[in-house]
Amino acid sequence: MASQRFNDPPTQQRLEQVLDFRFEIWKLQVNKFVLIHVDFPMLTFFNIYIVLQIGGEKKKTQSLRVISAQTPIFWNATYTFAPDGGDEQHLQVKMMNRRTVGCNETLSSATHLLSKLTSGKSELPMKFGNILGNTESRLYLSVYVPQSNPAMQPDMEQTMVTPKVQPNAVSRPQTPEEAKHISINPSAVIAPIIAISASTALKPVATDAWTTLLDYLEKLDGIVKVVDEIAKIHPYVNGAWLLLSAAYKIVREQEARDGKVNELIELMNQMYSFVELVDVRDRILPVSKVIEQMGQESARCATFIMCYQQKNTLGKIFSSIVYNWDGDLASFKSNFQKLRSDFNDGLTVQSHLVLRGVHEDLNRLLIQGHPSLAKGRLQASWDPSLGCLPDTRSDILDLILSWIVGNPDTKENVASNIFWLSGPPGSGKSSIAHTLAQRCSSEELGILGASFFFKHDEAERTKAENVFPKIALDLAAYNLELSHEIASELSQPDSLVSGLERQFEAYVAGPIQRSHTITPIVIIIDALDECSHDDDDHRAQLLKIIAREGPKLPSNVRIIIFSQPEEDIVDAFQTFQRHDLELDSSPNQTDLVKYVSMTFSDMASSKALQRRGIVPPWPKDELRQEFVKRTAGLFIWAKTALEYIRHSWDPDAVLLSLVKESIAGRGAQDSLYTLYERALDGIEYIDQPTFAHEFRIVIGTLIVSRNPLSISTISRLIGDELGGRDIRGVLETMQSVLREIGSDSAPIRLLHSSFSDYLTDRTLCTDELRLIVRPTHHALMAQRCLRIMNASLKCNICDLPNNLLFDEIDDLSSRVATNISPELRYACRYWVDHVIRSEGQEKLLVDLSSKFLHAHSLEWLEVMSLIQETDDVADILQGLLRWARVQVSTSIVKILKLVKSLIAKLQDKADVEGTLVKYLTELQHLFHQFGSMISSAGHHIYTSALPFIPSGSLLQPLLTTYHDIPNLCIGRDKTWPPLEILRGHTKVINAIAFSPDGTQFTSASSDKTLCIWDARTHEPIRRGIKGHEDDVSCLAYSHTGKRILSGSYDNTLKLWASDTGEKITDIPSLHEDKITSLACSSDGKYFASASADGTINIRLTKNNSLHFTFKHSTSVYSLVFNHANTRIACGTEDGSVLCLKLNDRSLAFKKELTNIRSPIHCVRYSNQDEHLGVAIETGDSQNVSGIYLLDPSTGSSLGQPLLQSLPVQHFEFSPDSTKIAASTSGPQSALYIIDLPSGKILSSHRNRPFSFTYAPNSSIIASSSPSEHLLLWDVQTLLSSPANDINENQPSVKQVIFSSDESKLIGGTREGTIRRWDLITGVEDPPACAAVIGDNKIITALAIDHKGGMIAYGLLHGLVHVRSVKSDDGNAITLSHPHKRTITSLCFAPHAHQLAVGALGGTITIWDYDNKSILKNFEYRVEGTNEKTERGSNISTEIIQFSKNGEHLAAIFEDVIVLWELRQGGIEKYISITRTEGHPILDLSFSSQSELGIWISTLRNPPIFVDFDISGGTVQTDSKTHPPLPFFVDEDAWVYEYPSHRLFQLTPRSTPKTLLAITRRGRLAFQSGGRVRVIDFSKYLKNQEPNGHACQK
Repeated sequence: MASQRFNDPPTQQRLEQVLDFRFEIWKLQVNKFVLIHVDFPMLTFFNIYIVLQIGGEKKKTQSLRVISAQTPIFWNATYTFAPDGGDEQHLQVKMMNRRTVGCNETLSSATHLLSKLTSGKSELPMKFGNILGNTESRLYLSVYVPQSNPAMQPDMEQTMVTPKVQPNAVSRPQTPEEAKHISINPSAVIAPIIAISASTALKPVATDAWTTLLDYLEKLDGIVKVVDEIAKIHPYVNGAWLLLSAAYKIVREQEARDGKVNELIELMNQMYSFVELVDVRDRILPVSKVIEQMGQESARCATFIMCYQQKNTLGKIFSSIVYNWDGDLASFKSNFQKLRSDFNDGLTVQSHLVLRGVHEDLNRLLIQGHPSLAKGRLQASWDPSLGCLPDTRSDILDLILSWIVGNPDTKENVASNIFWLSGPPGSGKSSIAHTLAQRCSSEELGILGASFFFKHDEAERTKAENVFPKIALDLAAYNLELSHEIASELSQPDSLVSGLERQFEAYVAGPIQRSHTITPIVIIIDALDECSHDDDDHRAQLLKIIAREGPKLPSNVRIIIFSQPEEDIVDAFQTFQRHDLELDSSPNQTDLVKYVSMTFSDMASSKALQRRGIVPPWPKDELRQEFVKRTAGLFIWAKTALEYIRHSWDPDAVLLSLVKESIAGRGAQDSLYTLYERALDGIEYIDQPTFAHEFRIVIGTLIVSRNPLSISTISRLIGDELGGRDIRGVLETMQSVLREIGSDSAPIRLLHSSFSDYLTDRTLCTDELRLIVRPTHHALMAQRCLRIMNASLKCNICDLPNNLLFDEIDDLSSRVATNISPELRYACRYWVDHVIRSEGQEKLLVDLSSKFLHAHSLEWLEVMSLIQETDDVADILQGLLRWARVQVSTSIVKILKLVKSLIAKLQDKADVEGTLVKYLTELQHLFHQFGSMISSAGHHIYTSALPFIPSGSLLQPLLTTYHDIPNLCIGRDKTWPPLEILRGHTKVINAIAFSPDGTQFTSASSDKTLCIWDARTHEPIRRGIKGHEDDVSCLAYSHTGKRILSGSYDNTLKLWASDTGEKITDIPSLHEDKITSLACSSDGKYFASASADGTINIRLTKNNSLHFTFKHSTSVYSLVFNHANTRIACGTEDGSVLCLKLNDRSLAFKKELTNIRSPIHCVRYSNQDEHLGVAIETGDSQNVSGIYLLDPSTGSSLGQPLLQSLPVQHFEFSPDSTKIAASTSGPQSALYIIDLPSGKILSSHRNRPFSFTYAPNSSIIASSSPSEHLLLWDVQTLLSSPANDINENQPSVKQVIFSSDESKLIGGTREGTIRRWDLITGVEDPPACAAVIGDNKIITALAIDHKGGMIAYGLLHGLVHVRSVKSDDGNAITLSHPHKRTITSLCFAPHAHQLAVGALGGTITIWDYDNKSILKNFEYRVEGTNEKTERGSNISTEIIQFSKNGEHLAAIFEDVIVLWELRQGGIEKYISITRTEGHPILDLSFSSQSELGIWISTLRNPPIFVDFDISGGTVQTDSKTHPPLPFFVDEDAWVYEYPSHRLFQLTPRSTPKTLLAITRRGRLAFQSGGRVRVIDFSKYLKNQEPNGHACQK
């Protein structure tokens, strides 16, 4: 083999170059290296190199990595020395370990006299000691010393080499004298091998592809480090080596060599073979970018190999189904070949190689802007400036990095993928975390998937609910596959999730598990102990999720947590790998020495200290050592003390006093607090009351502020509290405990949270002049915030154009920055935080808060939307409301305790607090109703929210505060709607159930999903729970509330975990048709299901086995257990009530309530089993509908039915059985609450729920609705509404029109009545009855004449009536349409008693209504033919209109406008128009500028102009003329003025479809919630400023 290589021409040429070199007398050839019985710890890497030194000359080998004791490694090196001291000189040999982080480590060393080294081979034994954990380990280093005698040659049997010229060999020309004594043949310069073996025998180790590749990378790493211009690419090469070494270890240990993996290794060898070139250094600089990309791609490939190799053959087959292994292999091959080509061509890889994951990712754009992750968009990542000093913390960083890249710990009961580093405050945990994050995120490794760094002085960085959204955003940015999975989750209709468990599952665990990514994912969580205790539930839940779900993540995910060992964290993390920072450990002390020495040296060299008498070197070594001892191992002590010394007048004296102070008997924390006390003692004026007062003001502000504030912001917040003095005067005395004081706009931070702990704890800080009482300072901050807001808030504070939304304003951010100062931003966001944390000034704060909200609540909401904080408004209002309620209850207690003379005074106080509670409740309603609009356009709150507040609201006075806003003159609600709308499904909800403890409820829908909701926050815990293949028809909670049982029309039963929404199991239904009802017994023994096949299955809970089955002849729709768990009642399709006994499985009774056998959909037991209620819903005329109360034992009736004659669809007993809630269908559909003892209706509301249930505490009713929404009804609000006040019991209108003078509004109802409103007085006249017979009473079209005296209305079956507007009797002119089809449109002629009538089928008839005679008939046909349109007889005449002179008639049929010339026999003209399907026509008007020009106004689009004057007719989207009706309403209910000027938004719950009318002067009528509403915006139009800005006070 050797001779074959020597004959190779390139090798021969290189040998000839070698022979031209001349060598020194001493040549040391490092030959072999053997470790005996070395047991290398798992996850440990050694980067071994040899140092040879003679006198002042030092040579060292390149470092080679040892992964295992079997790893073959070798050097090819020859080193030449020129000793000048004769034979008495020494040869020093060291074996070194080069560390990835920190200082290099000496593993062994030996010194030998040169004179003792014999010519030829010498073996130098070296001991390891216990470095590798084995005291018997030995190193034998063979050194060859060539003689001047040419006959002396090395033993070639010990060498197995390839001849090479080493780039770092040292040589010089040989002198003529020396040449006489030395001759060299090729074998003398063959580089020997150093090999590591597990045995003492020196076995030849063949260099395979792996070792060659690692050797290439080793050499390349050595080259790039010494070339200054490209040293920056060293991390990429080194990182590639690290990961490839780990991959090699896996391959070696498994003894598995996949051909595909070997092929990748060979390709990388080809790629890196350029390092053999003699001129490699000259070639590297132009292609350094290519080498950088090589390192990156090699690291990715190494990660791929590790994951690929760890799968067995079967695993690879299955995993290939979900992961494209072959695609990745092909990608790596292509990339490696391209990189090598680019290197050879001297090109950069930037424009040729598209690496995986480097391309524009539209998914990430979706993720970044999604509202579900809004809380994650905060700065909570690592900061390089907060990391460790260079060459410190190396041991712990090495330990963690080795744990990250190694195999996980497989110890039993230990979470293998979670590493917890704990330590006391000030021990440097966060510095380690920042440095670790920096290393992991570097391009060398690139494995930092996500991080969250808690921060005690930043409110948003203390919240547990922000952790998983932030991690999700990081993961999406880190990995393309994760980005895709997260985006897929966010693209779902139910993507708006809340609740920590659901967040973790949806945005972290789910995407990671579904992506099957092999990329390492490191997640770092720092300062977990600083997670807020304000909401202990959230903190506990976060710890629980990390502890329970973290270990379940795939093995490529590594979680590193840094925290203090607080009790709840210790309890939660008992199974984690825990490493405690030992303050007295040798590495910690060594790092402290480095830090202290470097800082002292820096201080001594500063001119500032030199002017104070400090002369370097300073201080003396013994003082430095004593100072380090004094730190007690705490870095924060050292940093604080050093800053204290730096800023002192006499640094020497301060240093001496610090080191002399005894630390005997003190713990680390006590030592730190003593230092703080000393630092405060050193302030010159600290004991003077005036300075101490100012100290407390400034430092107290820093401590209680919810976010770091700048000097200028604090100054403006504090105002004149310092008597005009600059706060810098205080801050500059505290520089030892503050981070660097920069510019006035830079935030000021305390050096460490322990300083605030010291100042706020009376047991630590015993001096009252220094003590900071947090509640007191929170009260001060609350007052400052309220003062700032009262002075600065105003309507439209940023002077925004009122016709634009936020995302349409290009310079919005600059306007916000200009008009909203930092102190105003802070005050608006955190004033409530300070109020609720305050103590001692509650009465004052109640009064100030109440006055502020009454004056500026809308302006505050506007600013909150501008600074993008509306997500927190609901929580802010709720928090302040809870605080205010506490103050009310406290005042009442005080009233009862104090003497009578003080009662009146305290009552006034209670009244103020009660008013605040009521006002906050009003604001909650306002924000709930209009929150979406406020978030997207807060400056519209005055025009799009305020006009719609109820007449009985405490916010009503604001209508007079803001001028020229739209006025809701008709249809204003008296109170806020007693319900909250939740959105979690896409189809109608079929069933709702509360958990027994009332903490959550679940909804089931026809969209085949379930949704679990938090009953406290009304936020979804888990949305879109899938599993059923058809409508989910019913559900029930288990008696413990831990399980949810669901049934479906797919004839399946499924059991779910209520806390996570995960499916537990499928339960065989044992039915043959769809499941209609479910129930669980309260004792947990039974559950039952009913089916459309007539069967009722009662089963045992403990094993799901069948207890018994009952078969009925018709479908069973409803079933329920009694509370004693002895019987089960059922309602059936044939109108029967069945009662079954559970003990003997018999039928207790069967009851048929009516003769008509109406289906029974709802049966219920009262709480004490006193009543069995049955609901009957039927439309028959026998008045048998209602709620029947039966004796639960016998089935006999108990009195008259409740709500008799009303079709009751569903009902529920209240938990205390004192009331019944019921929903009815039909024209009078509503929700009723009935007093059970008396049968009296207590309340009723028009919105009809389909199904509903009471919360266990009776405070809320959760119901479905006709749409997909879930409704939450506040029971107390319902009960406070007047009984039978279902929108005044008036039927809803189907059509509305304004009179020509806009003084009247006319509406036609489904009941055949005419409703009339006087718009001047705002009063509705009594309804007028239409002359209708039987079912022909639905009014389908309306028209009013130009004088406003006559009204025409068309009916469903083709009749038309004309009557006087003022007439209240039934007298009317009746016109019978010839085709007896539904009337769709009506129009009075302008100058004659004529009426145009359009009907279904495309016919139009012109009547002389005085004579009841037909003047003309028209029928729409396709232009130029006698054919009707494709839709035939179903085409509708949507709108018709006479011209101003009555000579023409225009009508619209679908997308065609037709014009008839009436005097010339009805000549027709056609023009096609484009309109959006489903958007009705609002107005059809002839233009005043063109005889045959027509304006068409649609509901959703700007008006269009049609001109029949031009031959053939034209449609124009723009015209020089102004449309008669210049308004339209878009799909989001925004009202526009032509052509595109946005005016205001209708109340969001009133987004109209067809029932809408707008006048030309600015009045708009619509119907919502069963109520007709008219909003007058005419004054708003007249007083619009030229620039379109919002209103002002």
